[in-house]
Amino acid sequence: MPRRARPRLTLPRKKKSQNPQPRRMEISDQKWNALNELPHCTLANDRYDDVIFTEDNTALVWPDTLALGVESPPLEDLWVANIISIRGASQFEDVWVQVQWWYSGKHIQDHRQMEDPKYSFGSLELCLSDHYTIIPFECLYDKTEVLEYKENEVTDHKYIDENKFYTRSFLYHSSTKELTPPLYHPDRPLKLCLCGKSYNPDGPDPMHFCPQPGCSTWYHAECLVSGEAPGPYILNCTPYEHGSQLLYSNPDFRSEEMEDIPDVGAMDGTTLGLNDLDQTLVVHAKQQIIKGAGIYGVVGNQELVVEARRWVYRLCSRDDPGYSEHQALWLTEGVKLLDKIKLEESQKLLTIVGHSDDATSDSYITLKCPKCATAI
Repeated sequence: MPRRARPRLTLPRKKKSQNPQPRRMEISDQKWNALNELPHCTLANDRYDDVIFTEDNTALVWPDTLALGVESPPLEDLWVANIISIRGASQFEDVWVQVQWWYSGKHIQDHRQMEDPKYSFGSLELCLSDHYTIIPFECLYDKTEVLEYKENEVTDHKYIDENKFYTRSFLYHSSTKELTPPLYHPDRPLKLCLCGKSYNPDGPDPMHFCPQPGCSTWYHAECLVSGEAPGPYILNCTPYEHGSQLLYSNPDFRSEEMEDIPDVGAMDGTTLGLNDLDQTLVVHAKQQIIKGAGIYGVVGNQELVVEARRWVYRLCSRDDPGYSEHQALWLTEGVKLLDKIKLEESQKLLTIVGHSDDATSDSYITLKCPKCATAI
């Protein structure tokens, strides 16, 4: 006896439509409370695997202005929300979803009916809001994720692809129309550039970072070069000399507290010099720390360069009493860092400084920090 086909207990995705469809965007509290709580809901799809939504998922949502079923809509045209609760008459009938909305920079500007020059947002940057609504299940498009960019951190920066949503952990209060600064360090407010404006990941001007203790600030290259008093903040040196000075700019010590890094290690092999290290590591430690401008990525090369400088300084240190015991470990970890460098290079996050005194570049500017005057 032939087996009977099992029914699909899923809601089918809407067929492509030429015009926006009217939505059932409202549900009474009485009806919502009468619906059954569901562990998940499934969006059937003829072109790829069905999408299963559960609580705590982040979802792409069809906006009212876009027709249901439009193929491959641009990411920036879709809405984004966290799924809080799923309810329905049954698993596949009259299903509704309670969501908490993520707002884009454009949504915030439209809602506030004003632009705040202090805040700049990328096209795929989002802010979690305190706005909750209940929407029909068929308004969901797909699952997504919102990556966190910890802008205040010196390291712990994960690579963010240009086609990924991300947040700097601003919280938007829809009732007061105000933004709360980054939430991951409420006691350490975000330090702004000389111009008082925040970082715009989609802006034309890259930003340079000073990682030294007491600074930890990003500056627009244009602000450092523009000559604003007492600028411009430019060192009178070659790119090669600037790269050597960058080795002394790290988050663990002030530059004046650091010992000189030798080119050649001790004859007895108890210490190493720059020439004894893998030159790929040295070159990356001499990088300027840059992000933005559509070239260096949303988060830039900050974590990679800082870690490279730390390892160079550790390996060449003469005052570390534990050097002989830790040398093998450091070299092993250095190899792991080099493997990561190769990965980041494939993502084109780095610019390479030359190895000779005549190394010059029209795009390379020998900048210095406005606060501590060290190379950045």
